[in-house]
Amino acid sequence: MSHAISRWNDDRSLLQDLWESKCFYVPRWLNTSVSLVCMTAWIGIVAAYDVYLTILYALTLESLEVNPVARGIMHLDTPTQEFLTSLALFIGLKCAGIVVVMSVVFMISIWRKHWALLIAGGVSTFQLALLMFLCFAQF
Repeated sequence: MSHAISRWNDDRSLLQDLWESKCFYVPRWLNTSVSLVCMTAWIGIVAAYDVYLTILYALTLESLEVNPVARGIMHLDTPTQEFLTSLALFIGLKCAGIVVVMSVVFMISIWRKHWALLIAGGVSTFQLALLMFLCFAQF
């Protein structure tokens, strides 16, 4: 019992103890700064491609967009303006959102590197699915 109390009094959290006991195992090759930078770069590259496609297909985006939240954001600007002008808020929010995601991953990596790797891995996986949708979806 005293061993458990002394462990509790350490500066370690329960999650860190679980991490070190290999309950949440991450391969050693993945637990590096290089992989975190690569995953964060991947997130930014796919987001940039998404913004590029948004600008490229701006004239038909209103009919192509399948996300109801994105459609709502596109119509938040003054409805009397041209549709192309109303895309400014939409593109601005897309860019701001990706900057926030990448900044949060970076800030978490300073505090808990393994959490940042898990978050960046999840977002990178989602970005891969988004890229597949953007490239191969039939409209």
